[in-house]
Amino acid sequence: MQADSPAARGRALEERVAQHFAEHGYRTTRNVVRQGRTGAPHEVDVLAVKEDALTTYQVAVECKAWSTPIEKEVVTKLAYVKQDLGLDKGIIVSVAGCRSGAKQAAAELGIELWGREETRYHLGPAVLAGTSPRQARLSGLALPAKVPPEQADRAFKKSLTGHLGGRERIGWSSLVWIPCFEVQLAVTQSEGRFRHRTVVTRLWNAYEALNSALVESWSGPPPFEELDLDPGSIPPLEREARVASSITKAVERLQSVSTEAAIARHSETVRNLGVPVPLGSIDVERSRLVYLPFYLALLQSRDHERFVTVYAVGGQTAVPAVSAALNQHIAYVRSSLDAEAVPEGDASGFPPDGLEQLIPSEPEVGVSATSPGPQACACGGRLILRHRRSDNQPFLGCDQYPRCRNTKPFAAPGSP
Repeated sequence: MQADSPAARGRALEERVAQHFAEHGYRTTRNVVRQGRTGAPHEVDVLAVKEDALTTYQVAVECKAWSTPIEKEVVTKLAYVKQDLGLDKGIIVSVAGCRSGAKQAAAELGIELWGREETRYHLGPAVLAGTSPRQARLSGLALPAKVPPEQADRAFKKSLTGHLGGRERIGWSSLVWIPCFEVQLAVTQSEGRFRHRTVVTRLWNAYEALNSALVESWSGPPPFEELDLDPGSIPPLEREARVASSITKAVERLQSVSTEAAIARHSETVRNLGVPVPLGSIDVERSRLVYLPFYLALLQSRDHERFVTVYAVGGQTAVPAVSAALNQHIAYVRSSLDAEAVPEGDASGFPPDGLEQLIPSEPEVGVSATSPGPQACACGGRLILRHRRSDNQPFLGCDQYPRCRNTKPFAAPGSP
């Protein structure tokens, strides 16, 4: 068996994981089989146990040296094994990263995920040698983007303003897929002044999956299709069931109040959820995770940064729900895009802390000792002068960051 075969890579990853936990005081066993409370046998790649006079702490680690990101089924399986064996913690190590469904399932089920960055941090970069997080592409139900990038670029430039910390500039921009829950609703209403008749209206609403605010509403089924979600998608923070529950609870609260002020207040809440009032009843017929395309730009000044968006379907720059959610969770969004939308490479030359370490220079041209003019990047972009925020040292980085992480050393004219 060759050393670089999938089985060999899996064994090597298990050995490194076991070594890591042993270095931290755990007793480790590889490929251990235990019988669960239900009577079913379960095999665990690495079982790490730490004991003292009072307690025993057991961790199950699943090691996935696959060439593709893991799906949510891997997470749900480990969650079941953890519960059936009565273990204290479950960890999945995936050298190719995790898809958004796996991340959502892990957050809901209490499973810790080690993607590429976490694996590099805990186990060292050698574990990731020869692997690529881009070997498989993420797909999902989405609306296709119709707005050209040039239109978004013009809108972003118009959004630039001056702040106390100086005038804003565009740190980077990219097409990003925003997670939403499409909820199909059946709303029952009464019509007619004298002879009332019951009418059932169906609505299709999309709620962004970071704060659960309404983004768009359709009177007919929206044309979602299976699309490639690269270069970047953001995993949902909210749970699908919570969105549907918030709609039904808002309607129940409206129907339980009687004073004029309370009716007006709760009616406004229901309308903000995309539900018409007055209404008789509401039924959530279906909900599912979908993605809407937005052009996203990070505007930066010396002491300020914010996201601005352009809806890539309709071209609107003012989608308050999406902009508010992205800026409220700006750290989460940036880390998600660093993990999923940015091609990673151990020799990239970019600071390990990612985007926040970069301060683009004003002139968007590459500079070197031998060629002071613009320099072409292999991706088709341009190499521009940047500085590391940690030590302010200059280097040349692609102006298509975060889509491209190519860099070159910067040598000032006249330097040796």
